[in-house]
Amino acid sequence: MPVSLEFMTHIALRIGKPYIYFGPNIRIPISFQESSETTIKTVPNFGVDLGLGIEKMTKFFTFAPEIRYSFGLSKIHQYMDQLYFNNISLILNFK
Repeated sequence: MPVSLEFMTHIALRIGKPYIYFGPNIRIPISFQESSETTIKTVPNFGVDLGLGIEKMTKFFTFAPEIRYSFGLSKIHQYMDQLYFNNISLILNFK
């Protein structure tokens, strides 16, 4: 899924400055058309996110790096039985 829209709902639990979060997400590919015969046509993916982050306040902004693991609950290709979307992300938030 090179270009997709993601819609997420996360619940965050704070333990001082560090926090953990989890929740469902849906990833919708922008283009459903195949560009060639070898390209795999993707479908919307339903998944669950689990993450860990920490907030560091500075004088002008809050810096909050997070690491997130997303694992898919639905198959992303109709002809392959065991193809799920799993992803590990490093997110750098500036608030």
